[in-house]
Amino acid sequence: MIIRALGTLTLSVGSVMWLNGQVVEAYGDSLRYPRAQITPKSYMASPNAKYEVATSASAYSVNYAFKGPKSANLKWSWSHSKAQVDAIVSAYGIPKTMFNPYSPTPDVVAERQKTLLAGCFRQDGAHLRPNYRELIRTNRPVVETVAQLFDSQQPEANLTDRVNFVLNFCQDLPYGIPPSEIDGKFNGGLLPPAGVLSQGWGDCDSKATLFGALMSFYPNVKMVMVAVPGHQLVGIRAQAVSGQDSIQFEGEEYVLCEPVGLARLPMGKKSKLVTTIEWTRRVLPYE
Repeated sequence: MIIRALGTLTLSVGSVMWLNGQVVEAYGDSLRYPRAQITPKSYMASPNAKYEVATSASAYSVNYAFKGPKSANLKWSWSHSKAQVDAIVSAYGIPKTMFNPYSPTPDVVAERQKTLLAGCFRQDGAHLRPNYRELIRTNRPVVETVAQLFDSQQPEANLTDRVNFVLNFCQDLPYGIPPSEIDGKFNGGLLPPAGVLSQGWGDCDSKATLFGALMSFYPNVKMVMVAVPGHQLVGIRAQAVSGQDSIQFEGEEYVLCEPVGLARLPMGKKSKLVTTIEWTRRVLPYE
């Protein structure tokens, strides 16, 4: 489907459109203008979990009941600075003017790159995509509070145990598809990790980015973001054991992981959605 002007056109999940020569990938809901509030579509809450957020003038206070390793019932509580979270969420995304025609002079290109970086986006050829590595880096100050809870529960966990624990945390979060535009900025249908934790829900790419941010606190982790038609998941650098699904990227093996899904698939098990891989990009190390 080729579109050459902005409007009230819609796209199905995982589709692609052209706006003035730039390819926009929407892994969230249909692309619509405008969308003022963060209201999820296709919201679904796992019976395993209950996520509550209390908002005050200074903090987001979270109570999260979910099933951890071996289906143990866990109840975690933590809080985030509201000012810090709101600033990070507000900074994410790019203005719609980025899709307007432009003259690629050095000054214009430099200014565009500055705008993309500030909004945690990147230009990949004709594609404008979220910059997942930058999202992980900029959201770590908020995510660190939760990462410390994993350390308190598993102080000496091996990689597989930690991956499965973080997967459980992300999988049990309620599923919701974000709007593709928030506060007048295009976001690719993704909530940054700080937004997932403060809103209490996320979709595949939102949860995958949160998963990466949480895993960034585990030492020496390598991770790739993996895009397939209509879906995103992650790969963790490890040698697959019998029965595990993996891919090769830049000469290394990455075991596939699904941060979404009521099935709570463990490390090395992919959903039926994973067929043709569209692109793979390294996101950890984040520097």
